[in-house]
Amino acid sequence: MKVLQASWEIEEAERYLDFFRSLRHEQEERFKVAEVELDLFKQLMCERGLSALDEDRDFFHVVFAEELNAFEAAEEQCRQLEQRKPLNIGNNSDTEANPDEDDSCSVSSSNDSLY
Repeated sequence: MKVLQASWEIEEAERYLDFFRSLRHEQEERFKVAEVELDLFKQLMCERGLSALDEDRDFFHVVFAEELNAFEAAEEQCRQLEQRKPLNIGNNSDTEANPDEDDSCSVSSSNDSLY
């Protein structure tokens, strides 16, 4: 009985060793990836420096603010267009516009300017 117990304990120890070896291998792979990332970061910092990175940050803040202003202007234009009375674009110059019909999405056959 003791021989059987000892053999199971040896088996358990071997499985723990296999498990810890696989964990070690996985951690070594992660460490290699982290080393590559660290080297890239060091290269970036050594080539550019903190002041250049601060300048980049300021530049991207300005770009973001300009794009936000452009977006807000476009949004305001869209809002104003939505509030306008629909145009009867589909009506021909030969026919009268019916105020009950909404032909704002149809194609005009006349050469009338919309602006």
